Amino acid sequence: MIRGHAQPDINLLWSAATELKLYDEAETYFKDLLNAIHSAQKEIIFQVYIFKEDEAGVPVAKALVAAAKKGVFVQLLVDAIGSNELSADFLSMMRESGCRVYLYQPLSFWKLKSKRFWSRNHRKLVLIDQEIAFLGGMNVEGRQLRKNLPEAYFDHAVQVKGPVVAKIESRTRAFVDRHLKVWRIFSGLKWPRRTSSRAAKQQDHIRRQRVAYVERDNFRYRTLMERTLVQALRDSRQSVIISAPYFFPGMNIYRHFRDACERGVTVDLILQGKTEFKLFQLASASLYPLLQRAGVRLHEYESGLLHSKAAVFDQNLSTVGSCNLDPLSFLVNLEANLWVDDQDFSQKLRKSLELAIEKDCCPIEVGFWERLSFAKRWLSLLGYYFLRLFVGFFYPRYSR
Repeated sequence: MIRGHAQPDINLLWSAATELKLYDEAETYFKDLLNAIHSAQKEIIFQVYIFKEDEAGVPVAKALVAAAKKGVFVQLLVDAIGSNELSADFLSMMRESGCRVYLYQPLSFWKLKSKRFWSRNHRKLVLIDQEIAFLGGMNVEGRQLRKNLPEAYFDHAVQVKGPVVAKIESRTRAFVDRHLKVWRIFSGLKWPRRTSSRAAKQQDHIRRQRVAYVERDNFRYRTLMERTLVQALRDSRQSVIISAPYFFPGMNIYRHFRDACERGVTVDLILQGKTEFKLFQLASASLYPLLQRAGVRLHEYESGLLHSKAAVFDQNLSTVGSCNLDPLSFLVNLEANLWVDDQDFSQKLRKSLELAIEKDCCPIEVGFWERLSFAKRWLSLLGYYFLRLFVGFFYPRYSR
């Protein structure tokens, strides 16, 4: 079980945090992130899907360059597709300043037929001096900061301090050594020497929260992200609330939603109302009647763009990270989530999600499917079967 303080029956690396801070708006997140970068003394590991040269990206880049110039080891990994707008001059400037900058999975015609082509670095993870970690759903782009505009994002992230950070850092080094082996050899990358972090030496009287870092990669942790979600759904007894911008779950996850409702669990899903990818939204809509018949309550986020990947299960258990409920996140992408077993943190996250439902969402009424035009229903089903066949061709287990 994951619930409560019992040991889970899946391989979660439970550890301790001495400080957790939840963000549901980007202004405070970037302020704290910049302060942490400026205070770095030894090491910054920065992994992100989108990094842009705009009002969010330029200050972060300047802070990373300043850190590198004062001798801090700075490694930046961005996704080649997500960050394809970065100019060669910008990348050269950062590299010449001492930052080690890598593009994950550069585009190549020859990789199109390979499963690896579809794997993207979707993580949003920053590690500083083995003391502080930031992770969640926030990319480094200006849209995160634009409030009260149609494209404004609703998103979540978390800052964590304590012994868990050293464990996240160790797992991240191992990930880099596996995925970037060739770059590591030719760039002469040598990791800074590990030191005993102050976070690991916190006094016993400091309150500690139980946390677990869950990642998804294409080596050791291929299925841990999905199995953790399934176990949390299976253990839920009272309520589940999940925000999922991209929602196209396999039938296994659907069955656990259904089973939770049959046990009397209240299940709320916050889904994307406005989207940049119509195919996903159309395919998702065909699942809504099935979910509603099972008892799931559906809400479409309408005040901007939903980008939050977060969930709360019952009173204590919650997660914030980069993982969507779709085949890309569960099968091919590199993802990172923090799971938290703490009532105070989980209730803060619950209040944020419930406030979004109250103020920014429209309920999807039972019977909406029958009110759609024949053309929209046909397109929705076409999108569903196209995605299901496409995913099932490469990953048959996801269609079961």
